[in-house]
Amino acid sequence: MGTIQINKVLFTSAIAGMRTATGNLDVTNKTWESMGEQSETFGLFVEGFYQLQAVMKQYQKLAYKDINAINRIGNELISLDAQLMKPWK
Repeated sequence: MGTIQINKVLFTSAIAGMRTATGNLDVTNKTWESMGEQSETFGLFVEGFYQLQAVMKQYQKLAYKDINAINRIGNELISLDAQLMKPWK
């Protein structure tokens, strides 16, 4: 009969992968310096781009918050698994 538990190595690797992927989101502020354009449509595009950057920054913050919560809960489960296994060893 096997046991049900979290594989700590795989869990740690998955958390690291999530952090790497989240960190790879390009949320740096990019600005546009006008070179004399007189296009209202282009101006709206630039404004939309700035709004998208703000949304991506917020998404990255939320993703990190979720990853930290998953990591904390996973580590608590790993600790609990170890405590539950003591009587069986």
